[in-house]
Amino acid sequence: MKLAHQFSSVPLPVLPVLLLLLSNCGATGGGGDIDVDSGGASIDSGSIVADAAQDSPDAETSNPDAGTVTDIDAGMVTDIDAGTVINIDAGTTTTAELTFEPIYGLVNADDDDSADGPDWFQAPFTADNDFSTLDLPFFPGHSIEFTLTGDVGSIRVWNDSDQVILGDNFDAATITTTTVAADGTTLRIEFGYYLVHGLMQARLIDGSSEVDSQSFDMWSSPMILNHHLQPSEHLYVVNTPNGSANNVDMVAGYRSVLSANEMTEVASSSVNSDPWMQDEHEFAHSTGSQGQRITTVIDSIRNRGLDVLSSSIFRGPGFYSSTWGPDVDGAANSYDSFGNLEVSPPVNVGGIEYPFGRVYYGDVGNQGPNGELGAFIASQKVQAPFTVNTSWLCVGHIDEVSSWIADPSSTLGYKFLIADVTAGFTFLDSLASNIQLPLYSSHGFDTSGDMQNDIAFRNENMDIQDDYLTPMLATFMAETGITESDVIRVPAFFENVGCGMAALMPGTVNLIVADGQDNQTHLFLPDPFFRDVFDQSVDPFIAHFDSLFPSGTLTHYLDDWFSYHELLGEVHCGTNVERTPLSNWWESAMHLAESN
Repeated sequence: MKLAHQFSSVPLPVLPVLLLLLSNCGATGGGGDIDVDSGGASIDSGSIVADAAQDSPDAETSNPDAGTVTDIDAGMVTDIDAGTVINIDAGTTTTAELTFEPIYGLVNADDDDSADGPDWFQAPFTADNDFSTLDLPFFPGHSIEFTLTGDVGSIRVWNDSDQVILGDNFDAATITTTTVAADGTTLRIEFGYYLVHGLMQARLIDGSSEVDSQSFDMWSSPMILNHHLQPSEHLYVVNTPNGSANNVDMVAGYRSVLSANEMTEVASSSVNSDPWMQDEHEFAHSTGSQGQRITTVIDSIRNRGLDVLSSSIFRGPGFYSSTWGPDVDGAANSYDSFGNLEVSPPVNVGGIEYPFGRVYYGDVGNQGPNGELGAFIASQKVQAPFTVNTSWLCVGHIDEVSSWIADPSSTLGYKFLIADVTAGFTFLDSLASNIQLPLYSSHGFDTSGDMQNDIAFRNENMDIQDDYLTPMLATFMAETGITESDVIRVPAFFENVGCGMAALMPGTVNLIVADGQDNQTHLFLPDPFFRDVFDQSVDPFIAHFDSLFPSGTLTHYLDDWFSYHELLGEVHCGTNVERTPLSNWWESAMHLAESN
């Protein structure tokens, strides 16, 4: 599938070489003779001095040994490339060989000339930097026959005259075989979709004789979704400066750590007051072995205010925005939002390495992200998606209850965070009962004691732990290979909001990992407001959360109470981050790409 959905050897002859030397250069060498007979060339006690114009101190010489002639100067003999060495020994010479390397490229789907469409649909132009190159050898008098099999409709091979010589030929018939001169020029390889595979068979021909052959693979990169542990490049947040649901404090928290060129604040008025930056778009990447890179922005079918970014800031050189699924109003449900589409760090599951982690999402029965998107992500092979049960949550997003953070001191280099009711009550019960909780009053709790003593609240939450959170952790352990030592159980409480459960205390695991201008990694988390003043230093839950995280973790608790929490979301829901690829898929993930 391509973007149509959017978009043995023969020696060089001995006799002519010797005759050419005789006719053009002359020979000296202590009275020696050159004899040519049916057995080849023999030289009797002497040396040959060859120069293109005249004998000179710069002329290369050879002292023959057992009838061998070496180091014939470039330019002396026609049809021999500069630097070519001919070894004549008993009538044999060196041979011409094919030494092509595999091609690892990427889909040419961005818009390098800002012509409002994927570059795959255009002829090559100067700014298009997403081709892979294939250098032809220089063997004068020889030609190379190429035959392409595999996903030929999603591959193009261009010559240096900007002509398609193999593969998809726009509206003309697909070309599967072509012959070109072995003239040292460069071909360009273009791919029309993700994880395209072609097999190229090359035959080196001298006249009508095949002198060598070789086959090599040509792959385009899969689309690889980013995970939280990749270095951040750019953070996006909607700036909502006015009204009771303003996020001024949250945006200010980001500004305190990130430089102006590390974040983009999208004006709320430009996106119809849609604050859910995480839910509309998901960032992924594709890379090639010759330095190419493209960021794919998966555009959700939710089609709310932030949808306009797909045709503005997420379009142009290096970007490709696309929707998989019914891109019509009314087709989406909550599970199609991308707070419900997450990726683990690299994992080993049953001896199988997943160097780019595994994709996971919440579902209800078979209803997660729409079927077309789910099938496409699975078809990319390298991140083997799995699902978890989030049916008990009102919003149903997996980022409400799980996340990952770096831990350089651990064996895996990271920890898995999961919301945990048991851990919540264990810590709550250790606190004094008279902590005033003004922001929780509208939820039925004026003090910490009110929460401690509410048996119905406790029982309902413990049922959530037993019925959903504990089985969820078991799923993550089975699907990612983590063990208990890799888990941080983060205190959490839930309440029934009519459509299901939602976080009562702002969900700490609903966080953002980003690298600041200080070149350190920071965690941005929702402020729990488990206190009666705005001084975070007296909040017992903040102190407790910090004690759970790996030593040296830099945390920032952002005020999202009215802007996101009361609207059934948190910090992660309102933020998105573009990240740097960390691994070369052609080196680390071919065992997955080649799997059935």
